[in-house]
Amino acid sequence: MVLIKSPQATTPEEQLLVQFRGMIAEYERAQIAERSRRGKKYRAKAGSINVLPGAPYGYRYIRKTDTSAAYYEIEEIEASTVRKIFDLYTKDFLSIGAIAKKITSEGIPTKTGKSVWDRSVIWAMLKNPAYKGTACYGKTEVAQRKKVTRLSRKRGGFSPRCSSTKELPMKDWIEIPVAAIISEETFEIAQERLQKNKALSRRRTIEPTLLQGVLVCRLCGYAYYRTSTRTSKRKIYYYRCLGSDDYRYTNGRVCENQPIRQDYLDEVIYCVGGVISPLLANIFMHHALDEWMKRHFPYVKFERFADDGLLHCQSLRQAEKVLEAIKDRLKECGLELHPEKTKIVYCKDGKRKLKYSNHSFDFLGYTFRPRKSRNRYGRIFLNFTPAVSNKAKSKIMEEIKSWKLHRKTNLSLIEIAKKISVVRLEICL
Repeated sequence: MVLIKSPQATTPEEQLLVQFRGMIAEYERAQIAERSRRGKKYRAKAGSINVLPGAPYGYRYIRKTDTSAAYYEIEEIEASTVRKIFDLYTKDFLSIGAIAKKITSEGIPTKTGKSVWDRSVIWAMLKNPAYKGTACYGKTEVAQRKKVTRLSRKRGGFSPRCSSTKELPMKDWIEIPVAAIISEETFEIAQERLQKNKALSRRRTIEPTLLQGVLVCRLCGYAYYRTSTRTSKRKIYYYRCLGSDDYRYTNGRVCENQPIRQDYLDEVIYCVGGVISPLLANIFMHHALDEWMKRHFPYVKFERFADDGLLHCQSLRQAEKVLEAIKDRLKECGLELHPEKTKIVYCKDGKRKLKYSNHSFDFLGYTFRPRKSRNRYGRIFLNFTPAVSNKAKSKIMEEIKSWKLHRKTNLSLIEIAKKISVVRLEICL
């Protein structure tokens, strides 16, 4: 804890006092939050409208006075729009997208004064029970954020709010009576149709895709969604940028990127040796091996890069025990150890002088083996140290030869450096 307006703690006693003040402040903050939650819940059960965040579209919030409690007053102009939306959905059977286009074309402003009605706004209005006369408190709760929004991607993945809201079951909602705009029968018909659309909608993603919810457009920052089109023979799926849809924006599309065939992109990304294969291997091995090692062998230190790992054991007996346990664990996960790369190595040096068959290994392009070294006094001793492996050296030499520097004698050193400035050395480990 750091106190901004307080003198900096210099002694251990002052630092301890600051920590105590921090703990007390955190405790008080939690107590205040819990008391506020209980108080709002009590007021909601008593029928008070004050606990709700604000009046929805179609209502005006009237503050409490000395003679009357707070209440929702119907805003007749907005209420007529609400009735029209429900009629278009329950009687004319228009889709939510068609309703949004129709209301937008008529120039009716939203609650915030915008001229464009989004489909999510229409969907939320159709689900709001306040319009049938029962506003509800406690419909959502705070949960950990799972999705990365466009704004947080622009900040580099950082968001000051790492939380989101999650909808609770209807049985946990607390109903507060308000003035009704539509009949309860109309509202129930809308809910029935929403449930039916959720199950039978043509745009529902019944077939899962590998990259859905993962792709992000580099030009506009919006996410890609999956869409499809039909030919005379089959159905073809595409990934399409949200910014390239004209109907979503007042002035038309904001991105010029074209749709991408799903099957082509999935094959490029997820094939063996694809650009994302190391990432997928790393995620899988984190759960299959790393977390398992921490639970069953917390005293064994280890390093892992993708599917290559290195474990530090204190004795041969311990190494054999851990190796057998890892074989069984990988077998459970449908994997197996590489027969040639998997071995127990004795790290021989000036202090460890026992005899063992294996004294060297390769890891991350380096060969670890006993080598002669000099200490700070200039004396030579045996040390177990790494150096670039022969395989990595060969790769590096092949890459340098591919530059064909002997044919670039007409270029200056600066021009040669610019041509080879972006080089990717793929060292086989």
